[in-house]
Amino acid sequence: MPDHIGYGSTSSERHLYEVKQAYALSSYDMLRAEHSFLTDMEFEIPESLFLVGYSNGGYATLAFQQYLEEETEVEITSTYAGAGAYDKSSFAKSILSKDEDLTFIGTYLWVLDVYNSLYPKLNRDWNEYLQEPYASTLESLGEIRAAVPDSLITLNPKKLFTENFINGILDGTDEVFLGEISKNDVIDWSPKAPISLYHGTLDDFVFPVNSENAFESLRSNGGTVEYKTIEGKDHQAAAIPFFLELLEALQ
Repeated sequence: MPDHIGYGSTSSERHLYEVKQAYALSSYDMLRAEHSFLTDMEFEIPESLFLVGYSNGGYATLAFQQYLEEETEVEITSTYAGAGAYDKSSFAKSILSKDEDLTFIGTYLWVLDVYNSLYPKLNRDWNEYLQEPYASTLESLGEIRAAVPDSLITLNPKKLFTENFINGILDGTDEVFLGEISKNDVIDWSPKAPISLYHGTLDDFVFPVNSENAFESLRSNGGTVEYKTIEGKDHQAAAIPFFLELLEALQ
């Protein structure tokens, strides 16, 4: 359980929410610290390494696996990831194609603000993303560090985002935006360790398309990947079955 930048002792700094490189490096720093601690205490270094995460942690888990396998010599036994936003590009299109209230749209705006401030090629004003009065409202908030309250926005993406922004994403013409957020996708690589993906079929927060696309892409790249749906469960309700099955698998 890495202490990501922006929490704990670094709470004065901004958390780079859903940023692939930041999550991978925080997890790697944790792993190195654990190894150092066990060595100093003269404890045995375990031979197995299991990566586990759900939701935000599920995304961090795949980001960490990709980093370890591509940048280090660390060997992973197996990975268990549940309900992560692995395919940012397709997820963005799924969100913007909806014409209905989305309960968690304030969280999506948090991710958007992080990416917009992180990547110089973006750095757009809110009025390039949002209709009024929402653009002015978010502009007045400054740096966003948590989900935007529902009372400040409309939950319907068709009424919240500008037509130009929606069309640019859905028809692929906003190549700059799509190119920048794709840096945080974790579906196009060749995993060495086996991966088990889990997702609730009624997840209206992190849409199942993320796990579906990750499964198809990682498997087509030669990975040993399985995908287990958690039937009839939304994002919160699927967490318990995920962890219960995980505990059984690790026995």
